[in-house]
Formats: sequence, structure tokens, C-alpha cells
Amino acid sequence: MLDFTQFIIPDFQSQNFIKTFSPDQFSNIGTGEIKYPIIYTDGPMQLLICRNARTGIEYLKTKGSIHKYFNFYNSGIDQNYNDFTIPKLKECVEKLSIKYGLGVNSGYFTGLEFGFNIKTSFDPKTFIENNLIHHKGNTHTQMKDFRGKGIIKQFERTDYLIKFYSKGHQYGLVENLLRVEVKFKNRRSIEKHGIEGFSNIVEIEVLNSLFDFFYDRVKEFCIVDDLNPDNFSCGSDEAIFNLFTHPQKYKALRKDNNREAISKYNETFQTVLKVKKLNRIKNEVLRKIKSKFEQLVKTDSFHIPENPILSRHFLTHSTHYISGKRQNVDAKILELDPDHPRRKKLRNTISNPRNNFRLS
Repeated sequence: MLDFTQFIIPDFQSQNFIKTFSPDQFSNIGTGEIKYPIIYTDGPMQLLICRNARTGIEYLKTKGSIHKYFNFYNSGIDQNYNDFTIPKLKECVEKLSIKYGLGVNSGYFTGLEFGFNIKTSFDPKTFIENNLIHHKGNTHTQMKDFRGKGIIKQFERTDYLIKFYSKGHQYGLVENLLRVEVKFKNRRSIEKHGIEGFSNIVEIEVLNSLFDFFYDRVKEFCIVDDLNPDNFSCGSDEAIFNLFTHPQKYKALRKDNNREAISKYNETFQTVLKVKKLNRIKNEVLRKIKSKFEQLVKTDSFHIPENPILSRHFLTHSTHYISGKRQNVDAKILELDPDHPRRKKLRNTISNPRNNFRLS
């Protein structure tokens, strides 16, 4: 979900920071004058003490991938292609907040990335090159091929940009892994989602708001399975298809018609895509994005209580309890040895949050 962040703490006092973390070089060897920015690197995160040229006041800027930061300190690997669940996010945010004083009201974000890595049935590189056409009539503002290590297509707007790239190619993975993300470019666009400081980005209301914005933007993209389909049933279907898949024609359509008319045109276009089976790739992307978000959010709803109910059956890891409530299970199974296959099956089934058990 959350990845790159850029956070500012204004009116920052650097003396304690320098004393505690000892940045490599922060002063001129000859004169002793402080050199800005003072840079301190903590794994994938960079912390820069800067000074406002006009006022002379110091401020702290932190930037980097909090997803990579978590993986770097928990597995020693600098990557962000695995799932970044809410518990992992909370742990990472808490660690950074305590270590560097990034509290709720300590500062504000000026950059934030939100997105997902999804496994696809199609090749992401081919999808980006041939099937991802435009966003509301606007073509990509950037497209790069990283010489066998993936391809990226970027669509930039005033307050945000959206990127699609082949994460699997980037890290040399065998599986088809597509990354889709939105990057908020300024404080105003970030705070619209209820973000008041560093530590409250983990709140479910904030994450839901970010997801709704992200999902709606992806839905706006023109994505078709084939730009040159054969055998349209009638000329009007072919005309509407060509109108919507041609960026300049579609932009002119939006300019010359009101919302109601555009909505009717869009309904016809969606019908054509459905009949011609040209919407399967987009449907897969949207379905898997939504499924991935629900999966990562549900992970946080499963937790082992701090004081689980004691049982004479010595249940390993308290896995027969979800949110502190015991599940109804066959007593005979509980009398079996903990390593018995039936006992193991029960433990694995109940402890899996994806099964979405209803608590009584």
C-alpha cells in the first residue's frame, strides 16, 4: 500500500539530532561552518536537515520508501515487491515516529505514494506498451524501458501522478507482477484524506480514503485488450470504439459535450467492449487491486489477544481465538496431540484471516 513518503518537520532544532545520530559530514573542515543539507542515511530512508535561505530557520525532511525500510530492517533485503500489510505498516511507522520524533502534529507530508503489486495472467510489459491507452484523453507524460528490467508508463496531473510498471521485470522475478500506484505531489492533495501527521497514516479511515481515490482514478483509464479488433457488428460500434480509444478524439468529445451525453457515450462504449470481450484485462486489474486491498486490510482484523483465555487443551499460539473469542470446535479434536494432522488442519484453518469467520 504505502511506499515512498516525504515528510517535513518545520522549525527543527538540529543540535540533538547531530549529537544522537552523528551524520557523516555536516561542517566545513577548514572553517567549521555548517554545510546544508546535513544528510543522515538510515537504510532506505534519508533524513536531511535543511535551512530556509530566507529566514535561516532549519527544518527536517525525511524521504524514502517505508515499505523498503521495513524489509531492510526485518530481512536485510532492500525490496518492496512483497505484501506490506497493516501490521507491518504500523510497526514501521511506530519505529520511525519514536526514533525521529515524527508525531501526529510534528509536521506534514509533501509527497506520498499509495499503490499495489498484483499478480496478473498477462505480461505487464506487453500490457503497458499495448493495452494502457490514455487517462481521460491524456496520454502518458513519461515512458521508460529499463533495458530488460521493466518498463514504466506515467500519467501526470496537477496534484498527483499515476504510474504503471512491471515490478517482476524490475526484480528479475518469474511471475507477472504489475505495480500500479498514485503519487500525491503536495501537502494539499495529501491532507484531503485526513492525514494530519506522520503517525495517523495507519488509520483505516485514511487508508480507505486513499484507496477510494486511487481506485476511481484507475477506473478512468482507457484499457482495452486489443486496439485492432475484427468484425464489428455495425459501423456505429466501430465508430464509438475508435472515438474512445483515440486520445485526441476522446478529449474533443469531452470538450464538446455535457456530462450526461458523455455518460451515454460511455455506456455504449462499455457495451461494445463487453460484447467484443475487450474488457477482460481492465476487469482483472480492477478486481485484483480491490482484492489485494481487502486482503491487506483484513490481515489487521486478525490478532492474538494480549491475555488469551487459558485452556486445559494447551492450544498452541492461542490460534483457536480470534479477537479474544473462542470458536466452536469438536471437543474430540482438541483432545488430540497438537501435532496430529486433524489438529494441525484445524489450527491452520481458524488462524487464517482470509476465511473470514463470523464470530458468535
